[in-house]
Amino acid sequence: MAEEYWRGRLGAAEQQAYDEMKAALQCGQTDVPLPGGVRDFMGCFEAVTFDHPEFYWVGSQCGVSRGRGGMVAQFQRIYSAFETNKLDIKIDVARDTVKSRAQGISDERELCRVVAGYLLENVTYQIDVRMNQNAAAALCFYKAQCTGISLAAKLLLDSLGVWCIAVNGEVSSGGRGGPHCWNIVRIGGNYYHFDVTSMLGANGGAGGAPAKKPYTYLYLSYSDAKISSTHRWNKQLPPCTDTRYDEADGFSSAPAQPAQQPAYQPQQPAQQPQQPAQPQSRFGFRWPFSRMGGAKQQQQQPQQQNYGRPQQQQQTAPARQGAPAGMKSVSSQYEIKQLFPAQPSGSFKTTFYYATEATSEKQAKLVEEAIRSYYTAHNVGGTFHYSYTGNVWTIELQFEV
Repeated sequence: MAEEYWRGRLGAAEQQAYDEMKAALQCGQTDVPLPGGVRDFMGCFEAVTFDHPEFYWVGSQCGVSRGRGGMVAQFQRIYSAFETNKLDIKIDVARDTVKSRAQGISDERELCRVVAGYLLENVTYQIDVRMNQNAAAALCFYKAQCTGISLAAKLLLDSLGVWCIAVNGEVSSGGRGGPHCWNIVRIGGNYYHFDVTSMLGANGGAGGAPAKKPYTYLYLSYSDAKISSTHRWNKQLPPCTDTRYDEADGFSSAPAQPAQQPAYQPQQPAQQPQQPAQPQSRFGFRWPFSRMGGAKQQQQQPQQQNYGRPQQQQQTAPARQGAPAGMKSVSSQYEIKQLFPAQPSGSFKTTFYYATEATSEKQAKLVEEAIRSYYTAHNVGGTFHYSYTGNVWTIELQFEV
């Protein structure tokens, strides 16, 4: 059984919630009562899905309802039970294929190369924040985003007995950047960064194009020092200090700048309006990924609590345009709570402009804290949902008085 790395980074209460979620998902359940004392439900959910890529049938969002009986986590199926049975067979075929190619290979780095080669051969990069962020997207439908590719890599490396975790962060190239997900592997007792999505870009596999043979294996086993020129993360990750492979496979020390558009294709609001996020009811923001994407070593990208990350200077987002005409503008949690009704009853919905340059994840944390504070102050239960596009937020509250 693969190590549950992200579970080990949670607090005691969060680990209990993790275990409850995992047990429910193993049984195919979509609702699970959660223990009290847990503040970072979404961090628990992300930890479960990153430690267990076999739970690919679960969507990237976890709803949380609060009633008189306590908190209940609500998972969303993106594949039916019938579909999941068929996809499991295809994933088993992928595992068997990789195991066949790995026969007679004991060197862990070469096993990583086998997995990378299989994914380069079979997967193209395609953005779809709902369907392409899981291992089945890569192994069954052969189109995935970085999170789906990274979780597929972990699933395959787990089957070969190679220690591997998926990590969230941010990647930049040519002056552009965005949330990203990749892996860390253990080779000969040392840790290295392993990024198949970036390999796709380095092999011409950008914008949905297939990778071109012969493959180069840039990003196969990079140190922190090597990869930090393009990748950032803010979680406390295993230190990748060994540099022996940084210049392997014939690449110079200069950071790779593929002529093609990077495979991760970070969104650029000035050119493509960001699609509105789906309503979420949870206690922790999640990258469209990303599940995944968001990280750093020099280190920014606010991410979930309880992952043992060191203190870092928080990243701020670029300045955004002002509030649309006629829309209420707020700049603090206090002002958010002033939008809510004086006496909670039934349901309530509000749309406002959040006048801050904080990252969307930081905004989400502040919004959720304002909602929790309001529910606590009025001693009511209920559920909440929020969605946002840029700095325009919509909050829906349902009260159980």
